[in-house]
Amino acid sequence: MAGEASSKAGGAGRAEEAKSPLCAVEALARLGRALIERNSSLLDLQLKWREAAAAGVPSREVLRHGLLALRVEPTDRELVALSRLFFPTRLAPAASTSGAHALPSRRRPASEGASDFEAMAGQMLAEAQAKRELQEAERKRAEEAKRREEAREAKARAREAEENARREAARLREAAEREAARQLEEAAERRAAERRAAELREAAEREAAKQLEEAERRAAERRAAELREAAERAAEEAAPREAAETAEKEAAQGEAAARWEKRLVEIAAPAANMGRPAKRTRKAEGMGEATGAQATKKLVRAVVEAGGAAELVDGYRAAPLVRRAGKETLPARIVWFSPSGKRFRSVPEVCRHLGLGGASLTKEMKTPQGKGGEEEEGSDTEEVSEVEDECEMEDQSVLIDSSDVSDVSDSSDAVEVSAAAPKERPQAKPIVRVGPSAEQAEADCAEALRQLGEHLKACGGGAELVHGWKVKLQIRANGASAGHKDCYYFAPDGTRYRSKAEVCRVFSLPNLHTRKPLSLMTRQTD
Repeated sequence: MAGEASSKAGGAGRAEEAKSPLCAVEALARLGRALIERNSSLLDLQLKWREAAAAGVPSREVLRHGLLALRVEPTDRELVALSRLFFPTRLAPAASTSGAHALPSRRRPASEGASDFEAMAGQMLAEAQAKRELQEAERKRAEEAKRREEAREAKARAREAEENARREAARLREAAEREAARQLEEAAERRAAERRAAELREAAEREAAKQLEEAERRAAERRAAELREAAERAAEEAAPREAAETAEKEAAQGEAAARWEKRLVEIAAPAANMGRPAKRTRKAEGMGEATGAQATKKLVRAVVEAGGAAELVDGYRAAPLVRRAGKETLPARIVWFSPSGKRFRSVPEVCRHLGLGGASLTKEMKTPQGKGGEEEEGSDTEEVSEVEDECEMEDQSVLIDSSDVSDVSDSSDAVEVSAAAPKERPQAKPIVRVGPSAEQAEADCAEALRQLGEHLKACGGGAELVHGWKVKLQIRANGASAGHKDCYYFAPDGTRYRSKAEVCRVFSLPNLHTRKPLSLMTRQTD
């Protein structure tokens, strides 16, 4: 049963395989190529196969061995197809010659079978070749169509990629433009915000500066009012003190005048009391009047030659100074007295006092009796018989500012009176102002204040810092620097500063060297 089932299955498989003409054609084509290579024919092969089949060998084994002999390894399908071609009917086993009922042989002639087989094989080969060519053409057409389709797809993909790239580039460009526009807008907004902040800051600074200036102005006004009140109180308090000082000075002047008159009385005493003849005294008195006028003229001429004006010595007077050495009277010499009573021993001294020290000055006047300008040396017993007045005057100096310009006076030394001086008491003349005029002093103060503001501005400050400040000029009256103007700066609170450098330190500014104005450096010559 199992054998029948397997045989049935094998028969069904062979039937299915035999139904496929292509398998038989391919097997026949391979067999034909092998025969051509071996220079054999199908007839010889068929005869050999038939002989083998007559010998009882199965058809498949015959075909397999035959094909292996031709170096062809057929598959099972090819064997089934070839066996159907070459062996259409199963061959009966060869009859035994010894039997009585042997059937007659029905074998066809070999030549007839070979010709049919060759014709059938040729037809099948032609059909197979035509089919193969048709399949090859279809395959080529399919490949060409496939290539064209692939080319179209590649072009489509390229176009799509190009379009995508173009769209991506456009998108990126739009994004970059939007980003640039956004950055520009942000930069513009930032600049606008900075401008607004700067404007607000400047406005705040201006407002703060205005408020500070207003506060400083109010403070300066308050300080000025306080200073005015303090000055008024000080003036009220100083009025009695000044009156007392004036009374004391008048009393001192009266005492000095009394002493001076007493000395004159002693000088006018008889010659016996003075140790010399009376006529000598009268001669000296007459000589003093004559030589005094000459000396005054000579002084005027010397001042004019030195570059000054004759009015500078108005009020100056000259008097001979009688000197004694024991019982002998030495030659008298001339001395000069200023209107304030100050004595000068020579013309150069008067010129130096008037600010004409650089001029060529004349020698001192000589008296008819001998040399009046120099004293004799080597006389140990020399005595001077002049009478000196002991009243001295204090040095006078006045501070000048733009609001209060006072008179400036020179300092006066002790007044000396000689024996040959006139008997009349020299009246002390009032102190006269030899400094600049009020208009000139005010102009100098204003110029100094302006220069202070420029100096502060050059040092990094502002000219408004000197608002409420005052400048005062002090004229030196004595010494080699007589006539020099000292400039002092007063803050609104009354604090005094001696230089611009001190003012710069008050405002915490670096001091820069500035030249002092020439108008404040010159000596006073008027």
